[in-house]
Amino acid sequence: MHIYFEPTERRWRAWLSDGRSFEICWLDGWSFGLKISESGGFIAVPGLKLFFPTPGSKESEALDVNNTWDYGFHFVEGHLHLDWGRQNNWIPTADHPRRSACLTLPWADWRHVRHDVLSEPEEHTYRYRCDSGDVQEVKATIQVEEREWRLLGLWPRKVSRYINVDFDAEVGEARGSWKGGTTGCGWDMLTDETPQQALRRMERDRRFR
Repeated sequence: MHIYFEPTERRWRAWLSDGRSFEICWLDGWSFGLKISESGGFIAVPGLKLFFPTPGSKESEALDVNNTWDYGFHFVEGHLHLDWGRQNNWIPTADHPRRSACLTLPWADWRHVRHDVLSEPEEHTYRYRCDSGDVQEVKATIQVEEREWRLLGLWPRKVSRYINVDFDAEVGEARGSWKGGTTGCGWDMLTDETPQQALRRMERDRRFR
């Protein structure tokens, strides 16, 4: 048996002689469920997820992804995932349907109800220091905006206040490349922070790859 443990990845893994493995992951979010499949299974509880080989399970390379079986349920990030039988992971047909579903739970159905512009445009110089040490200087036009989401259209609500940023030229490590740099973005504001203070905090903390 070969054992691997990496604290920074929050993962422990042990390989069996036949190539199958057990794995434990430490999670930040809330998760709960049990699933058994042709490639193995898992048990999920808040903060922890255990993967294990099931009897007769195969390595993923040996599976026909268009014809595998899965049974179980999994609550994660406000959704309930269900699997009940042979799956068709490509395009479902009458002969080979997809026997799975993902249901949005009531407390996860946040609906966007409002978008307001709260300030006039402001223009400021923005300097981005590349990993190489080069400094890119552009003009940034910013406005304060606010969005609101409500649960099932009612209370409670979530509100996000941020600056919307438009640059007059590309910014970032990919500037001038085939990928291209960033020409606009959003940045969440802190309580009692002015738009320019939010921009300076973004200038200090944000990286554009």
